[in-house]
Amino acid sequence: MKSVYHSKNPSRTGLKSLEEFRVQPERLTHEFTQSPAVERAVPLVNTLITDAKAWFCSRYGEEFDRYNPDHGAIMKPRMWEDARMAEALALLGLPLEHVQKIYLPWWNESAGSETLTTFQSGIVYATLGARHTYQTQMMRQGLDIPGICSVSVAGFVHTSDDRLVLGLRGGLNYPNTYYFAAGALAIGADMQAGRMSIYQLFLKDELRKEYGILRDDISMAELLCKAALHGGDRDVSYVFAVHTPLSLDGVLARYASNSDKDKLEHNRLEGVRPDEVPAFVREFYKGFAANNPHRPEGQRMLLPQGAGPLLSYVGEGLELMDELAAKNIQPA
Repeated sequence: MKSVYHSKNPSRTGLKSLEEFRVQPERLTHEFTQSPAVERAVPLVNTLITDAKAWFCSRYGEEFDRYNPDHGAIMKPRMWEDARMAEALALLGLPLEHVQKIYLPWWNESAGSETLTTFQSGIVYATLGARHTYQTQMMRQGLDIPGICSVSVAGFVHTSDDRLVLGLRGGLNYPNTYYFAAGALAIGADMQAGRMSIYQLFLKDELRKEYGILRDDISMAELLCKAALHGGDRDVSYVFAVHTPLSLDGVLARYASNSDKDKLEHNRLEGVRPDEVPAFVREFYKGFAANNPHRPEGQRMLLPQGAGPLLSYVGEGLELMDELAAKNIQPA
């Protein structure tokens, strides 16, 4: 580990700490212990989702689109009020009276919960337990669940013409905020059995689905850091920097031709030169970021878990985040 940053005021910056690794991504290893409750809840909720989608299609004559806010407004109460939702929450030890904190009830996965990360002899060892994405959502909406620490994977692309590619998020989760290709660390059978690494999962589930970037498009990669957020679901993100022989235009072309619906997590992709990163952070980083589903594009901002890794990557001190967050009167 080359350096560790601890925010002076994490409630203002939104970022608690950042540990820089800068090692080959294959040096991030993991072991995982499943939760019987999560293991039972996922297939139960899947039956609810399947039936709710069939009802929606029958009632409205079109397929449910999870990125369409009008569709979501119809589906959420339908799923909240189903008896299987109450059963799933009971399995997970979650209070039914807070069911409306599950703002994406169709997001139903077994995901990683960090219990310990160590760095020895150039190897990063992650010890993971299980969490359900309903637990994640309730925590993001202010419910404290002891023992749960969400784990995400994220990364940006460094192009051949020296641009760092970011996405301007769309959908219902932090819209009009700048961040990377990212998502919860979903724990499927291959991850549980150790047949897939955390980096391989990032390539398959995030970079390919959101940006359309394939493994053959990558010339080099590194595990840049682990960023820990303040509050909420106590999220930690393993952040990768991926180099490609593609130019920015080439990456944008991959994105334009990408047919996966996960590309809709971003309204568009943009490129920033490494020497422009401090100015970009000064313009768009506002400190702690609330998950405002109605944030207009004119108020777009850079998420803290994006600002920290970008500054780290270009060799700038993260104290800039403390400086900028202190100037904000209200959380964005």
